[in-house]
Amino acid sequence: KNVIEYPKVAKAVSLKVSTLIKNEIAPQLSKKPTIGIIGNGSMGKAITEKLIADGYTVFAYDKKQQRNYSHPKAVYYPDAGLLIMSADIIIGCTGEDVAVLEHALDAFLYSTQKKWLISTGSKDMEFNSLLEVIQTETKQQGHIPNPLKDIKYYAAKSQYFEVRSQRTVSNIERVSKI
Repeated sequence: KNVIEYPKVAKAVSLKVSTLIKNEIAPQLSKKPTIGIIGNGSMGKAITEKLIADGYTVFAYDKKQQRNYSHPKAVYYPDAGLLIMSADIIIGCTGEDVAVLEHALDAFLYSTQKKWLISTGSKDMEFNSLLEVIQTETKQQGHIPNPLKDIKYYAAKSQYFEVRSQRTVSNIERVSKI
């Protein structure tokens, strides 16, 4: 990341993410969702702390595994693909495309469960590779999707993704479904 997130911004985004999960995603599930957080910088730590305080099971991954992890109750994964396969909700907190991490894109495309993807990066880059695959596949079918509109993408196992952008406090309400 080129810009370090200020703690107040990270806290504000963590509150928005928590509200989104509680009010929009969790009611659609028959069980409390598990949450995977990719990136353990100030944004990832703030979201981890908030969601654990809310009673969620949180899985965490950071490509810089030597970072000090923020919460003893988080379950740390050594591989992004395993985290993606295990969690109901994946939150990208890297400012980079998480779909290019080892095993990540396959984990998204061959998932056997519905996934919600939340981007917190300032440039919404966390799921670019996945969105490009979706755009290429749907374009071949004669439809050109806009990832910032209400669209769905069905994965290889007939599950679908919903992508939500939680970038900054000022534009936190922008939502996409895939």
